[in-house]
Amino acid sequence: MTNGMLFLVLLSAHLVGDFYFQSAALAGKKEKEYSRVLLHSLIYAVFVFFVFLVIETPLLVLVAAAAAHWIIDSFKWLLRNQGWSKSMWFVVDQLLHLVSLFVITSLTPAVEIRPWLAGLPEDFWPWLTLILLIVKPVNISIDILFKRYAEAAKRQAEK
Repeated sequence: MTNGMLFLVLLSAHLVGDFYFQSAALAGKKEKEYSRVLLHSLIYAVFVFFVFLVIETPLLVLVAAAAAHWIIDSFKWLLRNQGWSKSMWFVVDQLLHLVSLFVITSLTPAVEIRPWLAGLPEDFWPWLTLILLIVKPVNISIDILFKRYAEAAKRQAEK
């Protein structure tokens, strides 16, 4: 099996850990309190380690994925006062997460799906990943990327 499936499963875990199980309150507090970055990283790691139930992959791969997420979020926290807009941080953050997952899967030897999931249709993981992406992350992305335009329109309407 090619590692495209591993990438999709890790991406699904990323979407669940970074969007579905991170409340707006936690996301907001991460900007001020490093302990919240650690909490988010731990929650994220739990979902990454669920990948082991789906794909026969070395645990080191999952440790690398969880560690990469923590490192990226830690650097984001350290550099948070550098004057970048929230939308710029969001784009850079997500690109770094995607690149890290891609590099990790590219360096991983060929892996197999667990036998108990072998009966799933071949297109199950691409569809699951797409649905996970569309339902919440796209909404959050649009909100973050276009917030300043919505605020400008609101100010204009109040005049």
